[in-house]
Amino acid sequence: DYVLTPGLFAKVRLLGKGPYEAVLIPDQSILFDQSLKFVYVVDENNIAQRRVVTLGNTYNGLRIITEGLNGEERIVVNGIQRVRVDSPVSPKSIEIEDPDVVLETASS
Repeated sequence: DYVLTPGLFAKVRLLGKGPYEAVLIPDQSILFDQSLKFVYVVDENNIAQRRVVTLGNTYNGLRIITEGLNGEERIVVNGIQRVRVDSPVSPKSIEIEDPDVVLETASS
């Protein structure tokens, strides 16, 4: 239909994959250190550990994590400014406000 002619440009957005399972976390739980992105993960002894993650796109206001988390971890969402590596935290589970997604998270 000659909608595009030589010399014209267009932005095209294609699907890269079909549906897949992903780990979703709130953007507020992601921290930056130079070029690294990381989250604080709470272990079974309620000690905060730093975990480097690779970010993907967003889905319903939550960030897709492509590498670094498997979905079984408890992450710190609230009170991040008080958390330090190898420091104890007092976790409280919260539910993310999305009916399709429920994550177990921790706050210090």
